[in-house]
Amino acid sequence: MFGKDGSIKILLVPALIIMLLLSIIIIVGTVFYCKYNREMEKRKREIANTNRLVKKIIVQKQMNIDKDFQDIMNMPVVLIQQLKSGEVRNGMVSDGEYEMSLDERWEYPRKNLRIIKPLGAGQFGQVVQAEASNILGQENGTTIVAVKMLKDNHTDSDMIDLVSEMEVLKVLGNHPNIVQLLGCCSQGGSLLLITEYAENGNLKHFLQRRQNQSTEMAENTLLAYARQIANGMTYLASMKCIHRDLAARNILVTADYTMKIADFGLTRNVTDSEYYKKTTEGVLPIKWMAPEALFDNKYSIKSDM
Repeated sequence: MFGKDGSIKILLVPALIIMLLLSIIIIVGTVFYCKYNREMEKRKREIANTNRLVKKIIVQKQMNIDKDFQDIMNMPVVLIQQLKSGEVRNGMVSDGEYEMSLDERWEYPRKNLRIIKPLGAGQFGQVVQAEASNILGQENGTTIVAVKMLKDNHTDSDMIDLVSEMEVLKVLGNHPNIVQLLGCCSQGGSLLLITEYAENGNLKHFLQRRQNQSTEMAENTLLAYARQIANGMTYLASMKCIHRDLAARNILVTADYTMKIADFGLTRNVTDSEYYKKTTEGVLPIKWMAPEALFDNKYSIKSDM
């Protein structure tokens, strides 16, 4: 503004200076406030991670010292120990809840699996069909496999059963009438069991489909199926191993109609005595259980039969 004497009245300068100072204060304050909030959130996450309880899966291998049982499978004991995530060491990788040691002999790269479609599901577990690259020693090749995993609503008991099944399959090895373990994914995510794929599904649904199609099966064919299953169970018995859940739904049928016993989540061994006595709580296949198993919680090779 210009006055009558021609002088410039600098009225806006103080106001502009004040506004500029206020803007600088607001900007600097905002920067420091955001930085402080980020630091506080980071600190909260660190504290939460430090205090977060992680469940460490421990597999205790048992050794047979009795010469009479040197060739008999001794079932591993699977335990779950709770600890703070900050206490986890020795290269264990968490999927957010569980920690598991790496078994390099069986670990398979998770990135090499491509899920195709679901095959079936139970109360806590599910099985999907997948394509696995470079498995079974096939370089630059793919193999159709079955992948078993747990659902989100599983319990620690379900995880123990899945890990136990994995450890049993590792020991059982390759038998024509036992489903074969091809690998597992235990690091960087949920536990996945990779097994051979049975094109005809389980025996229960296989027989039901034949019945619905009015396809009569020869008695000799049915006897051949039963004999294959008996061969598989004979092998388990020779290993002093009881299945505890032998049923048509747990027998897989391959493309060439080979019967393969599967689902070893409830398997136990009877090395030290002639029967195994169940002492823990859990879901059991009551419909298929033998009287001594149902009433006395005693399982043996004979109760499987």
